[in-house]
Amino acid sequence: MFRENSLYYQEDLMFMGVGAFRFYVQAAIRYAKSDAASGDSAIADCLAGILEFRLEHEAEELVPIADQLADTCGYFVEHYERFDLEPEIFGDVRSRYQKLQRTFLEMHRGWA
Repeated sequence: MFRENSLYYQEDLMFMGVGAFRFYVQAAIRYAKSDAASGDSAIADCLAGILEFRLEHEAEELVPIADQLADTCGYFVEHYERFDLEPEIFGDVRSRYQKLQRTFLEMHRGWA
């Protein structure tokens, strides 16, 4: 689904209910970690924004998948170059993922 048009389906992740989000974000994560996502700056930039939005508005609902989200954020930090995120266009997305990763790790530790 995300391979077809990652930008289109990411918009759905922003506004769907939390149960659906926890399910469908897994597809976005699988896509982001696949070879097909190489050069897809949209998946990296938009997913960071979606995670920031969800944290701001429903952090408690993300606790059950906080460890997976922390791992995903770490993946973006470690493989940042493969997404072709030009700082002039996207800003410092890596630092956003570093902050998100720390937050999700803290959430997971507090819950576990």
